[in-house]
Amino acid sequence: MRLVSRLLATAAVVGGACAFGGVAAAAPITFDLTTPGLSGSPAEYQNTISGVTLTVKGYRVSGNLNSVNINDPIPMGSQMDLTQDTTGSHQGLGISDGGSSRLNGNNGTPDEIAVFAFSQTIRLVSIVFYNWDLEDDFHLAVGSSLTLMLDDEVIPGSGGQRTYTMSSMYYGDKIGIGADASGDEYRIRKITVETVYTRAIPEPATALLFGLGLAGLGVMRQRRAV
Repeated sequence: MRLVSRLLATAAVVGGACAFGGVAAAAPITFDLTTPGLSGSPAEYQNTISGVTLTVKGYRVSGNLNSVNINDPIPMGSQMDLTQDTTGSHQGLGISDGGSSRLNGNNGTPDEIAVFAFSQTIRLVSIVFYNWDLEDDFHLAVGSSLTLMLDDEVIPGSGGQRTYTMSSMYYGDKIGIGADASGDEYRIRKITVETVYTRAIPEPATALLFGLGLAGLGVMRQRRAV
């Protein structure tokens, strides 16, 4: 009986250590997109902060962003040159389409999307836009297939720097920010993310072990009380 009690007590310790898990986040990381980092052809942006590497590329959308349904992937077109404003008002990243150096769907050109690829899984915290017009909006796609999650989401205010803070949890290693042909025109100045890691999540056997351990502790207490 004493051996059984010891085994059950050990099960309580092991089960307790394994029973609690889930996703945890590290301190936020802000990528300042006015920091020089363009290279290559087509021009891309890259920067590494706190061990996380961000690579940004610009694309045309194949078709129209407004025709994509929530939870459907964005149809990607050809890659385009990124542009960057690092002087004066430090406006950040845009896309060159021959008629504008900003992220836009104007001038009769196809809709555009900037794709942010991270070297590990992140949670998107906020985006800082440098926008021009009242009620410019953006489309947000998340994950390796760039699944549309937000459609025509309005950027608060007009003119200058504007911050959009996520009200929902979006996780992935890739984020797409798109502008459609309804007159949207802006640059992306900063993006803040949190790195995430996964702690052990209990399997059914672990949960059973933890329950047996609790029962064992109860038996031990009763024996001591007698």
